[in-house]
Amino acid sequence: MNTFIRPLFACVVLLFATEVLPAETAPFGIHVRTEPLQRIDSTSDQFLPGFLVETPAGTIRTLPSANRIEFTPTGSEKPTVLNAEVPTRTPSGIAFDDQHVWVADTGNRRILRWTMERDTINPESAIVLNTPALRRPVGLQATGGELFVSDSWSDQILVLDEAGRVLRTIGQHGYQPGFLSGPVGLLVHDDLLFVADSRNSRVQAFDPSTGTFVYEWGLHVIRPHEGEGRLHYPTKLLLSNDGQEIGVTEPWEDRVQWFRRATDSETVPERLPLGADNFVHFGAGVEAYDRLIAITDPDTHTVRVFD
Repeated sequence: MNTFIRPLFACVVLLFATEVLPAETAPFGIHVRTEPLQRIDSTSDQFLPGFLVETPAGTIRTLPSANRIEFTPTGSEKPTVLNAEVPTRTPSGIAFDDQHVWVADTGNRRILRWTMERDTINPESAIVLNTPALRRPVGLQATGGELFVSDSWSDQILVLDEAGRVLRTIGQHGYQPGFLSGPVGLLVHDDLLFVADSRNSRVQAFDPSTGTFVYEWGLHVIRPHEGEGRLHYPTKLLLSNDGQEIGVTEPWEDRVQWFRRATDSETVPERLPLGADNFVHFGAGVEAYDRLIAITDPDTHTVRVFD
């Protein structure tokens, strides 16, 4: 079942698909428990995902189409509506640390923050963080006193302090490595920031402190439901309990794929290093003859031949 992901450069860190979960309906939110169970939240909106996160106090879930933020305390089955007294529009991404919970109030271009205690979240503790630079905040990740926010309209990651002030930005619109188009889910792990670069159908890794591009993986499918290891508008990222695998949700494919780092003994064919004028959005169908390589691009209806 392993599928090889071609690297952009021979020296980058490679990842491989290891498992595809049974079909779900537009999977977005996901959480891994200590036992072998994955919780997958589904929504019909494939461009603005709802998220599901389990905090020490309980489960938080956003439902953009219903304009609801639900908190279900641990051990309870009855949710509390966190945004009952706060006007929101299509809330999506969720992040938390030891003291706070953040939710991306996407339609209002802002972030909401609640105080989290050990066993509860106080609905009346909501604070609005208005950051003028935000245009369409979606994915959130909190770590080290900083909040990482993916903005799918400005195609960049904004790093905020706890008061909502912009500390720095990562990425800009584009298709080449280090550029973004429709970033959604975020994950900080192993001193790296992973970004679900949705419209580029890949996952990119950056240095979270400097914003420097480190590596990427993923090729766009040419046909729907094509091949494990290829990605089709990925949205949400998560880390397995052992820290060795990353899960990627793909609503358009109704699936979740798991990727792991390649070992030194696993070799992968090198991807042709395409320049800005030779970018192939939907991945490449490749055929070689003698000293020529032909690459199909379904998006532009062209075939490009390289010597």
